[in-house]
Amino acid sequence: MAFGNADKHGEKMNIFKNVRFIKIVCSCSVLLTTGVVFLRLIAAVIPSIQTMIIAGLLDALPRSLPNRQFAGVLGPLVALFAILLSSYLVQALNRFLMLKLSMRLEDHFKPEFVGKISRLSYEHIENDATYDLLERAGTDLPESIGSGFVNLMDLAEISLRILGPVLIIARSSAPVAVICLLLMIPIAVLAQKSGTEAYQATAQIAPHARKAKYLQSLMSSREATAERKLFGYAAKINGYWNNEMRQKIALDYAADRKIFIRAKGISILFTALLLLITLIMIMIVRQGLMTAGTCISLFITFSQLVHVLSWQLSDLLKEYTNKRLYLEDLDHFRQLAEKPASDGIPDRAILDMPFESLIFDHVSFTYPQTEREILHDFCLNIFPGKQYAFVGRNGCGKSTVIKLLTGLYDNYCGRILLNGRDIKSYSAAEIKAYLAVVYQDFAKYQLSAKEALRLGNQDLGEQELVVLLEQTGLARKVESFTNGIETPLGKLESGSMELSEGQWQRLALARCFGRGARLLVLDEPAAALDALAESKIYQVIRNIGARRHTCTLYVTHRLSAARTADEIIVMEDGRVIGQGTHQTLLTQNAHYAEMFHTQQKWYLKKEAAEA
Repeated sequence: MAFGNADKHGEKMNIFKNVRFIKIVCSCSVLLTTGVVFLRLIAAVIPSIQTMIIAGLLDALPRSLPNRQFAGVLGPLVALFAILLSSYLVQALNRFLMLKLSMRLEDHFKPEFVGKISRLSYEHIENDATYDLLERAGTDLPESIGSGFVNLMDLAEISLRILGPVLIIARSSAPVAVICLLLMIPIAVLAQKSGTEAYQATAQIAPHARKAKYLQSLMSSREATAERKLFGYAAKINGYWNNEMRQKIALDYAADRKIFIRAKGISILFTALLLLITLIMIMIVRQGLMTAGTCISLFITFSQLVHVLSWQLSDLLKEYTNKRLYLEDLDHFRQLAEKPASDGIPDRAILDMPFESLIFDHVSFTYPQTEREILHDFCLNIFPGKQYAFVGRNGCGKSTVIKLLTGLYDNYCGRILLNGRDIKSYSAAEIKAYLAVVYQDFAKYQLSAKEALRLGNQDLGEQELVVLLEQTGLARKVESFTNGIETPLGKLESGSMELSEGQWQRLALARCFGRGARLLVLDEPAAALDALAESKIYQVIRNIGARRHTCTLYVTHRLSAARTADEIIVMEDGRVIGQGTHQTLLTQNAHYAEMFHTQQKWYLKKEAAEA
């Protein structure tokens, strides 16, 4: 998604779009938001009040010092102390309210974002553009919303700080106040351009910074250590990193130089305007329309605004542009289609219904935003008590069958009937309970084995956990840990234990077996295991299926694994081109026989090479 296009298109229409941040924050807490807005308004007005108090003090000093009558000075001094104390208290209270508001934003938007993600239609999960959108809109969502609100308050405060002295001048001469206000416009325009340029520079630098960060992770991460040593690519990657960093630094320098020159130009312009305003105020003083104390106090106040207008305002306007584009991403994210009730917990009541049949009735399917038909008139009947293995070349539609069965996509033609009833008529919660699934890219939860197995299986007892670990060949490994089944897995915590890829896969299978589902659906369930371990896992799958009188469907590329299945489904171009046992297909299906003998030759060559 091009930020540049979004920035130019409809810019005038969306210039005040960021005001929505107030509405969004109010949805969490009207009271806290009102409190923060009120305090920021007070903070914006305090400098003007302070200017008037200092003016009164300066006017009182010439009258009080010669006569040593300090009663006239005491009042302004007390008022000045009170306003300084008020400023400190307002800042402290504002920090406290913002902390409370940040906590409310965290409590409100984190669950809302996670819930939205869990309800998204699966087409968005597999879409690269949507994934990038989720990265932009979802990264530190509460913090982004909070900082957008603070940015708006900062701009409002600066505007009031500029307006305050002008209103003080208006008390003495309205035409002069109007002239001062008009003189501020060129500075504001220059600051706005500087902010836009800074944002555009950041957008140019971002790709190089992102790539440099990735390359740095390749050179330093623990995960890449083995390959760095094996292939010796560190020097080459370091060269790529240096190249990206040189480009980033060059763009950084060019942008910083341009912004610095623009900021200094604003400072010089404002200093010139300040001199002009001071001369005008001196003329007003000579006419008796303004006191000398007020003139001096206003000069000090305007001098303090030089840094604000030359640097701070540019940075705030840059952030304002960034937050406006963030709101567009957030709106786009909120409009993404959802699958209703897909984030509900499994409805285990459906497990009382025994599995009778699963029928794919002339199913055809094309992935969203593509033209190629992945499944074409796909027909298949599946019955209980059997293992079904799906085999075929890459892209033939094996994993797509699993996605349709598990409800990840429902925009297909034809029908899928579970126990004679259209699968679309079942709720997402019922499908979750009836099917237990292990995908090829399974999650590695860095929890203890006990916690990982109980994810989605909270009712599992201690003995049942032990049985699951024994069935999947993990019992001895887990028993060897310091705290046994309570030991944290992975690398996240101190004292945690890492598992091999095959052991992580066994743990995912154990979690699947613990579900008590009527249908086991496995996508490459033993891809990370060696041949012997693979054979044992498939025997465990068979035993569990037989004991529960259920059915297992699994996708595999290894025909040596498929040969143990009761039925092998051979797929090509989205259709079933063969079905039967291994021996039957070897003699009656040339496509299957060719795949099997090709793999067999490869394994024989590998064994010979190893020998």
